[in-house]
Amino acid sequence: MPMYINNIIITIAIIILCLLWISKKSTLFYSFLLSLIFFIPAFSIGNTRISGSYIWVALLLFVFLLNTIKTHKVMFSSGALFYIFTFAIILSISLFSAIIVNILNSEGIYSLVGNIKNVTGFAAFTLVFCLLNTEELIKVLYYGMLIAGVLNLIAVLSQLFFSNSFMFFYKLYWLPSNTPLESTMQIGGFVRAFGTFSSSVLLGAVSLLVFSMGLGLFVWRKDRKWLLIDVLWLIVGLFSLSKTFLAGFSIIFLVSLSISLVHRRDFLRKNLTILAFILIIFVGGYFLLELKGFYASYYYEFIRHPFASLLSRYSVGSTNILLYDTYRTILIYPLFGVGMQTKFGEFLGDSSYVVLLHNSGIVGFSIAILFILYLFYSVLKSRSVDRLLVLIALLGSSLALPIMFFSVYQVPFLVYVLFLNPRQESES
Repeated sequence: MPMYINNIIITIAIIILCLLWISKKSTLFYSFLLSLIFFIPAFSIGNTRISGSYIWVALLLFVFLLNTIKTHKVMFSSGALFYIFTFAIILSISLFSAIIVNILNSEGIYSLVGNIKNVTGFAAFTLVFCLLNTEELIKVLYYGMLIAGVLNLIAVLSQLFFSNSFMFFYKLYWLPSNTPLESTMQIGGFVRAFGTFSSSVLLGAVSLLVFSMGLGLFVWRKDRKWLLIDVLWLIVGLFSLSKTFLAGFSIIFLVSLSISLVHRRDFLRKNLTILAFILIIFVGGYFLLELKGFYASYYYEFIRHPFASLLSRYSVGSTNILLYDTYRTILIYPLFGVGMQTKFGEFLGDSSYVVLLHNSGIVGFSIAILFILYLFYSVLKSRSVDRLLVLIALLGSSLALPIMFFSVYQVPFLVYVLFLNPRQESES
């Protein structure tokens, strides 16, 4: 295996993008560009490795520049500006706290650079994809999720059924901060699938988001081709054995089913075959994983008790939980937090909401809540169930990891929830 296989794959991906651009296959070009965020490896410069998401954001900015030169147009939306303004305030509060309350060190600087990268990625994605109309955007999302889904299906099958595959994925995605992937090296294999992500939790969260989007488009927009996306990411999500996916799936499915039964009384009769098919995948996945010794019974229990996984993380009264020191820090500095770095060696990275309180205190958390309320207002006003499902999945998965506000992986889904498309806004 080549030493810099990660760099080779990135180079091949960029060549594919160039060929699609030159051949003017715009749908495939944008779809592949979108899908890259879900599988782009880490990039090596000598002994230094940086997240592939920096390469993805750089590609988005370059494509935006090319589009601007070509069309002489820059299109944006009020929803995107509101998000950027909200995040800029939260980031400013965190920076203020890091300097005043804490001592800004390399940890805080790295976090600041990462946050700037994330919001830049959001802005660049919006600027690039605002040029598409609604139908084009949904088509690009479909093919982008299809490409990423196929690659992740191959990845999870390799990880769970070929024990020697861990070294290949380690060379692709390992970063110094990646503790879960580091543990696979020590164990000598995967105990849960990571796909093309840095952890099984992240794979489960992204699978849940894609599944929610596909379910909404399939049921409410009656776009039948999205059933393939749902099946693909359902399998991938099950193999992640992530509480986030399994608990989130049960909630999303029940919400969708409840709304469907209220507004479409013939829903069960028309979709009985599909519901049975999803049930077969669930049951089949359980027995397959149990057969391979992956303790599926433990994780599948969270389908029946979706909120049980939160007790071990967020039980404030217990001193044994992972976030005990984090809670203590928040209580000591409740108003503006302590910034983007640890103060007493506390754990960060388990929840968007905890990170908000830790970094920017009650003030920053309240600003974030106002933005979330705006999202609900926008979605409910449009009566768009498909967007509502994605929003619920985005907010729910943020209980398990900081994906909302603090991750570049939120970008396509937040764009979808906001429907950041000037043509869409003018149509409505």
